Amino acid sequence: MWIFPLVLGSLCCVLSIPLLMQKIPPNLFYGLRTPRTLSDKNLWYKTNRWVGLVLSISSLIAIVGAVGLWILQENLLGSSVLVTSLVLSSLPLITIIVVNLLSYRTKFWLG
Repeated sequence: MWIFPLVLGSLCCVLSIPLLMQKIPPNLFYGLRTPRTLSDKNLWYKTNRWVGLVLSISSLIAIVGAVGLWILQENLLGSSVLVTSLVLSSLPLITIIVVNLLSYRTKFWLG
């Protein structure tokens, strides 16, 4: 059960690297896409660098948790392994949703 958070965390971590390195130009498919970030190239790179950092941190937490779950799985109950696996798998996805909601509602780091 630990493999799913490991794979998902690794995938999200890999996807966050181009955002951190500011290699992704404004587009409609990849990155934090709001009307403000799409209209201002400097804001796009600044915002998506921050998003890449947050996503990479949450992905690394999921990866470390998955490795810990793999080590401890024999000492845990089956249901606790399942719940922990689901929480770790959803961590990067929840991070993406929260960042998107915050960007639309509060614009706390934009401009």
